[in-house]
Amino acid sequence: GHSRQQTLALPLDGYALLTTPPGCQPGTHFAYNSPASLVLSQIVTAVTGERLTAYLRPRLFDQLGIGERWWTPYGPIDQGYSGLHVSADDLLRLSVMLADGGRFCGRQVVARSWVDEMAKVWSDNSHHDPGSPEYSCGYGYQVWRSRHGFRADGSFGQFAIAVPEKGLAI
Repeated sequence: GHSRQQTLALPLDGYALLTTPPGCQPGTHFAYNSPASLVLSQIVTAVTGERLTAYLRPRLFDQLGIGERWWTPYGPIDQGYSGLHVSADDLLRLSVMLADGGRFCGRQVVARSWVDEMAKVWSDNSHHDPGSPEYSCGYGYQVWRSRHGFRADGSFGQFAIAVPEKGLAI
């Protein structure tokens, strides 16, 4: 329910996010929310005792053959909302896995049910950027829905597209 103006004005702090009353009724308004993604990283670290990158290493990165990479730190945690430093090949590996329902090189890396849930439209973002239909097809769990499939679309060029119905990864 936080507006874009609120998410841009909020400090990158979980307490500030959770104590700021949303400008809209929760579930009725979409705004890309970096502070919320930072909170997700904080939660992973608090629950597991590991930074996000360390938690993902054996569970995802190693399974996809992604070498030593890093996430920009934010104090004792990884940013989570931006700053994941990976190669174009790494992004393609992620996209291949997502396009194949969580499978990579014949192994189930991420549960198909999670990929399906992640790729569902959980937030209506039709008002987000009316001039760009690719940014108005809905938002899932940290992925943008597209006219075809869905994508991991991050700052500074991270862009992985998965079109499961076509078996396509870009």
